[in-house]
Formats: sequence, C-alpha cells, structure tokens
Amino acid sequence: CMNKGAQTRDSILNKAIFIASKSGFEALTIGKLANSVGISKSGLFAHFNSKEQLQLDLLKAVSEKFNKIVIKPSIKTQSGELKLRELAKNTLKWDNADFMPGG
Repeated sequence: CMNKGAQTRDSILNKAIFIASKSGFEALTIGKLANSVGISKSGLFAHFNSKEQLQLDLLKAVSEKFNKIVIKPSIKTQSGELKLRELAKNTLKWDNADFMPGG
C-alpha cells in the first residue's frame, strides 16, 4: 500500500507522461505540469527537487510501464514465433495506450 506522498508522486508522473507524449519531453515544464495537476510549483518541487529529477523519474516511470505492458508478458510466452507475435501485439497495445495519447 502506498502512502499519500507516493500516490501523489505517481499521479504527477502519470500526468507528466500524458503531457510529454503530446507535446514532447523538453516541452514539459514545471509550471505546465504543476498547473495541470492543480498544485503549486513549490509543491511539485517538494516531490522532485528539480526539473532534471522530474525528467529522470519520468523516464524511469515510462520504462517501468513499457516493461510491464510489453516485455514481461512477452517473456512468459513460449519461444520462437509465438514470443515474437506476443511482443508485436504488446507493442501495438503500448502504441495505443490511453495514458500516452501522443505515443
């Protein structure tokens, strides 16, 4: 079970993924993100300490989601063609994910 701070942080990262997928990684600003989640810039900094840390945590969160959605289910599949098909299916699922509308 996550505490409130961890839940807020995850919520912020999910919104950051959403915004970055539409407008680009570099276009994601502290101000834009703080405004979209309804907290102050200083409140956002309380969770990440810097824009660089936010970007690193954003990349890590996307990597974890990719691993969960694409890689892990594919690894469980038998080897060969079935594994490749599962990987392709999961990649399409990733490309069409609601949490990342811009791809």
